[in-house]
Amino acid sequence: MTLAVESPPYEGHEGDTERDMWICRFAPHQPGAWGPHRHHQHQIAWVSEGLTTAVVGSRTWVLPPTRALFIPAHLPHDLVNRPPAALHCLYVWPHACPLEWTEPTVVPVGSLLRELLLALAGPELSTVEESARALFFGLVGAEPDPGVAVPLPADPRARAVAARLSATPRTRGRWRTGPWSWARA
Repeated sequence: MTLAVESPPYEGHEGDTERDMWICRFAPHQPGAWGPHRHHQHQIAWVSEGLTTAVVGSRTWVLPPTRALFIPAHLPHDLVNRPPAALHCLYVWPHACPLEWTEPTVVPVGSLLRELLLALAGPELSTVEESARALFFGLVGAEPDPGVAVPLPADPRARAVAARLSATPRTRGRWRTGPWSWARA
């Protein structure tokens, strides 16, 4: 018996074969959560405001505006925003990317990289694409952020609490006074 395993679909973007690098912006009210998908290009996910959660395989990252996530081409992933969250996704074809990262990598976003990401989303990118790409990857490749790896608890009770907190992070304060309490969780 052979089991057919469906791979997540590849998502493309209009005009994605015309440039080596581009940015898609999503409005702060858009929740993301497109479901597992992948791209032929590398993707760098970043929010200029709010939070987004990136899920790649069994790993999850919560990304504030000071962190971005490099997602290598072909890796199935999903991005779930916590509205309001202004998501910016930079895409770059592997042949045009000097980074040789094969795993998702957290990238610190300082003030210069932030302003560059905001500027790259404009129509003028096509006129300065090569120099912008060199500056961008010079900043990104300089020092990857080691991040914080927090494994989920092994105990099923603690894992249930962690899953609930991960799913609804804004409710943490209500756990102390609402129908849930830490003692009952």
